[in-house]
Amino acid sequence: MAQFMPRSTSAAGFPGQVWWVLAALAVLAALTRFPLPIDETRYLSVAWEMWQRDSFLVPHLNGEAYSHKPPLLFWLFHAGWKLFGVNAWWPRLVPALAAALLLWVVRDLGQRLWPSHAKVATTAPLLLGGSAFFLAFSGFIMFDLLLAALVAVAARASWRMGESQNPWWHALVAGFWTGLAILAKGPVTLVFLLPLWLLGPWWRREPRARGWRWWGAVFLAFLVAAAVALAWALPAAAAGGEAYAQAILLKQTSQRVVHSFAHQRPFWYYGLFLPLLWLPWLLWPRAWQALATVAGVRDAAGRFLWAWLLLPLFIMSLVSGKQPQYLLPLMAPLALLLSRGLVLQDPSTRHDRSGLLIGLLVAALGGVLIAGALGLGPAAPVGEPFRAWHRGWLAQTPWWPGALVVLLGLAVPGALRRPWPRALAQVQLLTAGVVALVLYVMLHSAAGRTFDLAPLAQRVHALQQQDRVVAFWGDYHGQLGFIGRLERPLPELMGPEAATALQLLGRTHPGAYVVVEGRGTPPDKAEIFAYRRKWWALVPIGVAMQLLGPAGEGQLGAAPAEAEPEA
Repeated sequence: MAQFMPRSTSAAGFPGQVWWVLAALAVLAALTRFPLPIDETRYLSVAWEMWQRDSFLVPHLNGEAYSHKPPLLFWLFHAGWKLFGVNAWWPRLVPALAAALLLWVVRDLGQRLWPSHAKVATTAPLLLGGSAFFLAFSGFIMFDLLLAALVAVAARASWRMGESQNPWWHALVAGFWTGLAILAKGPVTLVFLLPLWLLGPWWRREPRARGWRWWGAVFLAFLVAAAVALAWALPAAAAGGEAYAQAILLKQTSQRVVHSFAHQRPFWYYGLFLPLLWLPWLLWPRAWQALATVAGVRDAAGRFLWAWLLLPLFIMSLVSGKQPQYLLPLMAPLALLLSRGLVLQDPSTRHDRSGLLIGLLVAALGGVLIAGALGLGPAAPVGEPFRAWHRGWLAQTPWWPGALVVLLGLAVPGALRRPWPRALAQVQLLTAGVVALVLYVMLHSAAGRTFDLAPLAQRVHALQQQDRVVAFWGDYHGQLGFIGRLERPLPELMGPEAATALQLLGRTHPGAYVVVEGRGTPPDKAEIFAYRRKWWALVPIGVAMQLLGPAGEGQLGAAPAEAEPEA
C-alpha cells in the first residue's frame, strides 16, 4: 500500500488535489460565466442595492425591503467589493471558498471522530468533493453551500463540546457559528443542529452527557446563537418597518414550515433526491457496500453522524417547501459515514473493478454532446428562435467539450482499479472536469446565451442615464439591477391596475420605456432580447400603451408575469 500512497496524500498532508480542483472551478466560474436568472441575478442585485444605498442593515430589491433572505451572503460580497471594488467575479468566488471550508471541516471531523483511522479523514473529503452536485453548487451564487459550511463548523464545535470535560468554551463557539448560519439562511439552521444538541445523551452515552454541564452548555450555545442572529434581526426590524419586521421574524419561519408558499413537494421527495446527489458514487457498488457496513457502527462517532443526518432529513421531509440544494448540509455527515464504511471493508476487496459502468455512462454523455453538436439531434423549431435552447439547443454547441467528456469517461475504469483513496481522488478530478465541461456547453453555447441579460441591462442603464423612466410589465425580480449597475428601480406594472398605471406613466413620462415578457411572435416596434424560453421586449411607452392598454390588451402580453418563487 505504501508504494501507492506517498505521505503527501495522508490525512495530515491533505488535500492538494481537492484544493486545486476547487480553485480551477472558481476560476472557471469567475472568468467564463455570466449570472443566471432568476436567483443569481436577484441576489447580486440585492447586494448591489445595499451597496449603492449604503444600507447594510436592511437588504433591498428594486427599491423595496427584501425579506426573503438574511444578509450574511450580501455582507460577504461587500467585503470583497471593499477590497477589490464592485465586480462580478468576487461573488462567484464566495461559494467556492465556502466549499473549501466545508471540505476542510469534513477532513478535520474525520480525524476527530476516528483518530485511529487516518484514512477516514483522507477519504471523506474526496467523496464529498467528487460528487457532481457539490461541485456544481461550488460555482453558483446561492445560500445553501455557505449554510452547509457554517453548519459543519458548528457541528464540529458540538462534537468537541460533547467530548470535553469543560464544554463552555466549545458551547460559545458552537453558538457563534450557529448564529452566523442563521444569518446565512435563517432559522432553518436549527433543523440541522438542534438534533445534535438534544440527542447528546444518546450519542455520547456517558454520565456527563446527561448531567447539568451538558444541558447548560446546550442552553449557552442556543443563547449565543440567538444573540448573534438577533443582533441583526432586531435593529433591521426596527429600521425596515412593521411589514418587514413581520416578514423576517414570522413569515420566513412559520409559514415556510407549516405551509410553504413556494416549492411545495410530497413527503418522499428527499428520499428520491438524496441518492441522486451522490453521482457518480451512486453508480459505484462499493459505496453502497460501505453504507451497509457503517449502518452497524455503534460507537459515539457513528451515532453523532446518524443524529446529524437522519432526524434533520425527517424534519425537512415534513416541511412542504423542498428543493434539492436544501440537502447540502447533510452531505457532510453522509460523506463521513461512507468513508468510515470504506475503511471497515476487507482490504483485499479494495481494488475496485466496478468503474466500467461509471465510465460508460460518462462516455455516453459525451457522445450525446458530440451528436448534438454535429447536428444529429432534433432541429430547432422553425419560427421559434427563442425556444431553441429547449429543443435542439445541442446543435448550437461546439463538439470538442463532448469529445473531452468521452475521454474522461474512458479514464474512469482505470482510475477506480487503483487502491483508494488515490482512486477516489482521480475520479473526483474526472468528475470535476465533466461538471465544468457540461456547464460550459450549457451556458456558453448560442442557446445558453438566452440566459445572458447583459445586452438588455446595458440598454436600460443607458436609458436611465438619459433620465428616461424604464418600467417593467409584471413581477420584476431584479434580473437587470446588478448586471446593468442600475441606479434607479424599475416601477412594476402588475395586478388589476396595471393598465391604468401604464396610462398614467405615459401621461407623466412620455419618453419612458417598458420591459415586457412574452412568448410566440415578438412585436415589430420593439427591441427584442432572448430570455429563457421566452423573450423580453423593450418598448417605447407610446407603443406599450397601444398594445397593452384596454384597446390592445393581449397583443404584446396577455397579463403581467406571475411571481417566480425563491430558491
